[in-house]
Amino acid sequence: GSESGDKRVEGFEQGMALAGLTVDARLVKRVENGFVAGKMACAELLDGGSQPTAIVTVQDELGFGAMVAVSERGLRPGADIAVTGFDDTPAAAFVWPGLTTVRQPFEMVAQALVTFLVDRLENPEDAPASSMLVPELVVRGSTAGSNR
Repeated sequence: GSESGDKRVEGFEQGMALAGLTVDARLVKRVENGFVAGKMACAELLDGGSQPTAIVTVQDELGFGAMVAVSERGLRPGADIAVTGFDDTPAAAFVWPGLTTVRQPFEMVAQALVTFLVDRLENPEDAPASSMLVPELVVRGSTAGSNR
């Protein structure tokens, strides 16, 4: 339910297409961020009749909620259904199983912002610069043994 979330979904869909895989648009759900929203959305998906092999979320809190919904149905996150998040919040390493997530390079983001700001102050007539920083996939137990 956010611009950054929408961009993450777009990137996921592009990655799937590059891998030759399809995404069933009926299974892409736009929800508010947070644990409760993740749990409810995942419960709706799992109670809808088909069991996915993986659940991809655009935020760790959504992923935590999805893991609980999976567990509440007697399934094991990481063994029966892979679950991923995004942001690599501190809790991602401490939940059980650990949440596979995407870590953003926050130090590099800060450095780039300072560089862009200084450049704009020194050269206000130039077009604003931009760059794409590469995130890192952090694999943990929520995908380790699943049938991905």
